[in-house]
Amino acid sequence: MHLGAVSATQMDAILEQLGERLGLNTAATQENGAYAAAEQARRMLTTLDERAVVILVGPGGTGAIGAAVARRLASWGSSVTVLLGVERALLQPTTLQQLELAEACGVRVFDPGALLPPAELILDALVGLHGHGRLEGTLAQAVRLAVSVKVPILALDVPSGMDATSGKADQPVIRADVTVTLGYPKTGLVKPFSPVLVGQLLVADLGIPPQLWQHIGQPAPDFSAGPLVAVDLDSKVSEKD
Repeated sequence: MHLGAVSATQMDAILEQLGERLGLNTAATQENGAYAAAEQARRMLTTLDERAVVILVGPGGTGAIGAAVARRLASWGSSVTVLLGVERALLQPTTLQQLELAEACGVRVFDPGALLPPAELILDALVGLHGHGRLEGTLAQAVRLAVSVKVPILALDVPSGMDATSGKADQPVIRADVTVTLGYPKTGLVKPFSPVLVGQLLVADLGIPPQLWQHIGQPAPDFSAGPLVAVDLDSKVSEKD
């Protein structure tokens, strides 16, 4: 599908309008994003029954969605483990809430610095939209663990270590097989050099109405066939300020 692309700042503005004009709060968009990402995990694994999934969870909104994906996959029959990228005390309240819900559904949670559990799929939900600069500490360690094993990686929103707006990346950085970006493609994901880190690019339906995209002059994604649409990175993608 041919779509435009937005910067991190533009995406923040769209999400703010979504709340102010339509009353769709962060919790609702997070659940929508989690459902779409869980559906993509199902596609990648074919069957979920007892399949081992490791989800790397960071402190912010992307981590909250990752924890919500963990809960969904566990309820669908997968064996899910969360590896935290930071200590619990550093998690944002919504992320901690989602993590506790996941634990209540049987998801195991490993503290930062733990060894990577056996996995058939890794979901990267460490940083996302607002990651800037080189990853350090336990966040960097989690990325190094993920890329050191021969396991498919599904990145949530933006591969951790990659700048959502510029596409620039410092080591360590996630090299995803598939990236499910939330709501709309980010400009950094569609640069000529980006596919090596992004892999296949899909857009997740957050429940954003088409008129909000039309208001900023961008074509709206068509989610009539499901919660995910594919973006062809070989075709030209428009970027607007």
